[in-house]
Amino acid sequence: MSTLVMKFGGNVLSQDTGIADTLAAIEKQKKIWDHLVVVTSAQSGITDALHQIVQIAVAGERNAVRQDVASLREIHLQAATNALGNSPHLHTL
Repeated sequence: MSTLVMKFGGNVLSQDTGIADTLAAIEKQKKIWDHLVVVTSAQSGITDALHQIVQIAVAGERNAVRQDVASLREIHLQAATNALGNSPHLHTL
């Protein structure tokens, strides 16, 4: 039983072509290895945004937290849409 661990950094995942290339690499390796573990970092700037959201939450600004979380969700949905196009997997997001 063979296992491959693949790790992709946030800068690669911040570009549409990087996401598509990452998905292609994963698909290729899935055919070769018995088990595949994929680890990803947050997209560039996302960790800082999450820290900021925590600070806003601690300050009790619920509406601002909701807005910022919605913005992060939109960023990720847009990146997925750009990378996956009309993929049937897109609706699961």
